[in-house]
Amino acid sequence: MTNSEISDMLREIDAISFCDIIDTLTLEGSRVLHASERGVAVRSPSLTIMAVSFSDDSSWMDSCMTEDLIAAHGRYLRSYLLDNGYDDAEPCYLYLYRGKPFNEDYSLISPLAEEHAEKAAENYHDALDYIHERIEAKKIWQIVQDGSFAGFAGFHSEGAMGMLEILPEYRRRKLGEKMEKFLIDKSIEEGHPAYCNVYVSNTASQALQEKLGLVRSGMLTWWMHRKV
Repeated sequence: MTNSEISDMLREIDAISFCDIIDTLTLEGSRVLHASERGVAVRSPSLTIMAVSFSDDSSWMDSCMTEDLIAAHGRYLRSYLLDNGYDDAEPCYLYLYRGKPFNEDYSLISPLAEEHAEKAAENYHDALDYIHERIEAKKIWQIVQDGSFAGFAGFHSEGAMGMLEILPEYRRRKLGEKMEKFLIDKSIEEGHPAYCNVYVSNTASQALQEKLGLVRSGMLTWWMHRKV
């Protein structure tokens, strides 16, 4: 199957739940590891496996478990990976935007400055190396309020919107909403779907996605790491 044929198949089954796999198929450097009526597995340029199994027989996945991180779509694949050397975390919903650009004033948003990298990492899992990598890739931005660094957001290495953090003293000013609108418009401008993963317990983020018009997947995704 060609990448286009795989994308068409996934859209016919569930365009929202598989929007991240569909996007990965368009990226230079992605590689299809398996595609059949049994399931699909694609390795992204960032060496993440994006996969779904369509039945409880996921043994086809054996030859595809080449990386430490797998985005497992649906319970069939999650269960199989749990039995075969991977740990899971809290499941996520995928949210996909299908509307028009917001075209708002984004003059307070600019690329995240290196001088704010440590502050950003303090507010995002202490992931300083990842913040630096996103700065180098030009995929993370900051927002300024009253002349000061107030928050940041960007695209993860696999293409999803995320890392949206507003510093506590600047919350409740709709800055998070402004930053996500910026990311949505950036996605549309670059010809990619605007999507994000949201933990099922993160009701605040879910409320934001719904306010901005994103549609929620019916299937859950688990980000699963190979056991050490």
